[in-house]
Amino acid sequence: MVASYNAKKVLRAGVTSILDPDSVFANSLDLRDAINAGYVEGPRMACGAYALITGVGGTAGHLIADEGVTGYYRVVHGENEIIKEVRRQIKEGVDWIKVHVSGVVPHYAHLGERCSWSQKELDLVCEVAHDMGVPVMGHCRGAEAVKRAVKADFDMLFHATGMDEEAIQMVIDKRIPVCPSLTFQANIADFGEQIGTSQALIDLFKNEIQKSVEPMKRLIAAGIPLICGSESGFTAVPYGDWHHREMEVFVNHFGMTPLQAIRSATADNGF
Repeated sequence: MVASYNAKKVLRAGVTSILDPDSVFANSLDLRDAINAGYVEGPRMACGAYALITGVGGTAGHLIADEGVTGYYRVVHGENEIIKEVRRQIKEGVDWIKVHVSGVVPHYAHLGERCSWSQKELDLVCEVAHDMGVPVMGHCRGAEAVKRAVKADFDMLFHATGMDEEAIQMVIDKRIPVCPSLTFQANIADFGEQIGTSQALIDLFKNEIQKSVEPMKRLIAAGIPLICGSESGFTAVPYGDWHHREMEVFVNHFGMTPLQAIRSATADNGF
């Protein structure tokens, strides 16, 4: 019921199609089907289900259980569980498979997000999904996560921050679309002080945006599609608001023209 309410808010804000990469208890699949059946007002939706993670890390450290589902994650161990879960999600009707390629390992949090999948495991995810005609997207922070996702033939990358020269060139060579999804970070960087965010977190997000500038400019110059994302649903990016914000980031930080930014949210981003 809450998801249906939020879908209507997004549509009335002028957003006519969205990709929901993962959702709590995979409820976006039911919402998508209800919209398609005409029972609920909302934008056209393409959906993932549970984001796949390994036991060593997603983005919530020890808050994630070592087995099963925690919110919008499902932990998979080894080849058999990877194959079983990818096929199960396809059976349930996902449009995409989502993988958290990188994550925070609590004891090593000072190193930032680290790649938490082997190359063989990522290759297997893509092999099984692509065999059924389903694309794969990856949450990637850090050069190694990006490189392994590119080698595995991922179809889209989220964030792609912390890339080195080799990672940038690999993305360009494979022509993989990138969704920086920096609206949340931009809002915290600009308004975090007003809502009591710690200065350390504000500085962290400002730094993430700044370090993204040159790599994203390289991708834009090479003609790689940069896709607008928002991470809507967090307190700092409520549904129905801020859907223009990513375009502002693209113009103000990455040097896009307003028309290029509009295309990144429409023609380059539709399905």
